[in-house]
Amino acid sequence: MRQLDPSTSYQFSVGGFDASGNALRTSNVVSATTAPSPTGDNAAPTTPTLLSASDGGTSWCPEEIELRWSQSTDNVDPPTAVEYEVRINGRINDVLPYFSKVVIYTEIPGANTVTIVAVDQAGNASAPSNAKTVHVQWGAGCGL
Repeated sequence: MRQLDPSTSYQFSVGGFDASGNALRTSNVVSATTAPSPTGDNAAPTTPTLLSASDGGTSWCPEEIELRWSQSTDNVDPPTAVEYEVRINGRINDVLPYFSKVVIYTEIPGANTVTIVAVDQAGNASAPSNAKTVHVQWGAGCGL
């Protein structure tokens, strides 16, 4: 799975929550630069379009979100080689091959903003797709 662009500097820190839901202190920031693409491919795939995003129901925990998006094209890789980062509220939730319809899961009740980013085999990432907001409703017995 490729989730970082080649030849790109990034800064990382770690945060979290305790058992009571209180935010913990964020760690110090660490910088890193990814290696260049071994193939020389530095062009990102086309930006996918998020066609639909909907709550899958209220009977399971975590909750389902049903997604459909357009397939991207790339200047080097065939469409079947492009992977898709499913992002919920700006964070990568899953990395998948292209499917005409996908069900993913979230543990975040309420409004969730979903986008899709296409990533080629060299690690080049498209711009995020259009955003769609899905209102997730937890079912009985989910502990909320």
